[in-house]
Amino acid sequence: MGERADRISEQIALWNKRSSKDGLITVMCSDFSEAEARSADETQKEIISRMLGMLPKFTNGLEIGCGFGRLSTKWLEFGSELVAVDVSEGMLKKLPKLPTLHPLIADFVNLPLKSDAFDAIFASNVLGHLKEDADLLAAIDEINRISTPNCMLFIDEMTGQEGDLIAGHYKIRNPDTISSLFSNWSIITREYYFFGRQPHVATTYTKNHSA
Repeated sequence: MGERADRISEQIALWNKRSSKDGLITVMCSDFSEAEARSADETQKEIISRMLGMLPKFTNGLEIGCGFGRLSTKWLEFGSELVAVDVSEGMLKKLPKLPTLHPLIADFVNLPLKSDAFDAIFASNVLGHLKEDADLLAAIDEINRISTPNCMLFIDEMTGQEGDLIAGHYKIRNPDTISSLFSNWSIITREYYFFGRQPHVATTYTKNHSA
């Protein structure tokens, strides 16, 4: 319990500090210029449009690790309602004020949400912040619990050397490692791309009927 509390405190402090910045660099690499941040943002949103544009519209979506809402309005282009979760109150205060966007302060590994509630779940650059495998597995259990049958799951993560720590707090896991942990899900599509200078992989999944 102490280790988990330390992890949460560390993440809250990190993201509250970053929330004091303005613009895209709020949640980008600290060494990105504004131009690099804009280019990375546009590239990622093009990937999202291409991957989600081929899928049915969602009704109740959940974004885990929403930050200041950089992608929240993008997800809403493909659905009706979105709950946006983050550990940082500072970040959530920057969310766009929309009637279909619902902020929630919560920890990824212990979500105060009903089971079988969401038909779409989005996690971009989030899983890597769970350095301990036990926390990652707990988070996956939560995704399994709150997702409906046939739920769509979108995961976008940095990739590279398995196990590397980026900036001391972001753990690299290759996409096959992540997919192997989502044993109750099937891959719909996957795209590799560069988010600025960072290699990324975006994957959409669908939950298996019997899961």
